Amino acid sequence: MHYRKTDHKVLIVWIYKSKAYLFVTLGVCLSSFIIGGFFINHAFTLVPLAISLVYAISVLQALREINNN
Repeated sequence: MHYRKTDHKVLIVWIYKSKAYLFVTLGVCLSSFIIGGFFINHAFTLVPLAISLVYAISVLQALREINNN
């Protein structure tokens, strides 16, 4: 069911042509899937940290995209 929450972000990537949105979409999905699947005992700690890191990187990337345009 998680794919339904992120499928609209693929359209945002296409409309705005932003690599930052693509990074958020893939980063959140993959990090939660991998950490939740393989490190289930530490998932409540590691998943929020990983998602926070993904969002922080994507904010920096989005700011860089804005400054380049």
